[in-house]
Amino acid sequence: QGFAEGIRALGLSADASRLAGLDTYGKLHVWDRDGGILASSVMDVGLGDRTILSRHLSFWGDHVSIVVDNQLWTTANVSEKLADIKQESVQAKVEDGKPGLVAQHAELTNVVAIVPGSRTLVSTTSNSIQLHNFATAKLERTIDVSKVHGNPISSASMSPDGKLLLISDSVVAQEPQLEFGFPFFGQRAAMPPPADPKCSLWDLESGKLVSEIRLTNPTALGFSGDGKQFAVASSNGPAVNQAGAGWTAHVFKTATVSPFDPFMIPGLPVAQALSDDQLHCVYRNGVYSFRIANGRVIQPKPVAFLGNNAALDPDGVLVALVARMNLLRVLNVRTGGDRAIPLHDFVYHVHLTRDHTCVYVSNQFLGAAPLAAMNREQRFQHGQVAQNVRHLIVSPDGKAAAMQMEGGGCSVWLLP
Repeated sequence: QGFAEGIRALGLSADASRLAGLDTYGKLHVWDRDGGILASSVMDVGLGDRTILSRHLSFWGDHVSIVVDNQLWTTANVSEKLADIKQESVQAKVEDGKPGLVAQHAELTNVVAIVPGSRTLVSTTSNSIQLHNFATAKLERTIDVSKVHGNPISSASMSPDGKLLLISDSVVAQEPQLEFGFPFFGQRAAMPPPADPKCSLWDLESGKLVSEIRLTNPTALGFSGDGKQFAVASSNGPAVNQAGAGWTAHVFKTATVSPFDPFMIPGLPVAQALSDDQLHCVYRNGVYSFRIANGRVIQPKPVAFLGNNAALDPDGVLVALVARMNLLRVLNVRTGGDRAIPLHDFVYHVHLTRDHTCVYVSNQFLGAAPLAAMNREQRFQHGQVAQNVRHLIVSPDGKAAAMQMEGGGCSVWLLP
């Protein structure tokens, strides 16, 4: 009913009670379960006679979201039979707190964190921490870290309250200079020796250095769920990523930056979480839990998963592993429970929040759903991703996500 042109996109609501369709020229219809039309309107997207090339349509509760040629549009509440279609402003999205795309900024790179309860994105450069308004991409403040770090920032972690940022740098290997495709053995200007890698703790509100932590080749691991502790790993090898190097974990009290006794770990973990008395680390061959007081390892749980696709919830209770491209395994560290969740799509990035919501990127879509509700029959696609995603960053409160793209740039989303 109502379509004069071919249908270019279809979307089904989560409860399968409504179906929405978009035609070549931007006309949208929404049907109920029995085929009756709930809403119908022509989108004023300024296309003229140009047909829609790229499109995606999905339901957000009682709203329909439509991506048309890289523009995001949303409908009014279709359950109330309202047919208005509008392109919501970024300002309205942020203030109203509606789930969906907040902004896309091609110039934002190296994004490492989202400050909870704010519009602030945190990114790093070779010598600074930058705070951006994610709705406008406006640079609000720059914190110069060059007096502490002489190498590019390689890892970062934010405290749950968004006030502290733990960063570490690493030595970048220098490529040999080539002359006509061959190593050049003549005179070259001497390269300055790299600085010793360091780890440091910064107050984001004041921009001041809280503490400089001197360890051998450090890597920031992260904060505990309550923010009272943080962990750093150090490598005894000459380079952070050198195979066979010995690794040590260091746990500090955040308030005083005083350390517990360090203990050995098998290597740099793929994912980790710090609880009150344990450091949980995910490796490709198992999940290890170490007691902070004595470094004693609790019985490791053997696992196998794909690539670096693993996540721990902030309390270190649940582990999500992409066992196969379309199979998610969820392990309970405390009880030993193991649940397999077959998924409809391939998963490439995964993150767990404290309330056990799984945020993931699959087949160029961003999704978020409670683990208990995830299954093969139901897709939880909350937005289209135009490029390959390099990193998925979720705010400590689990309310916003940022995706760093392979080709540069960043998009920010409010999560349902």
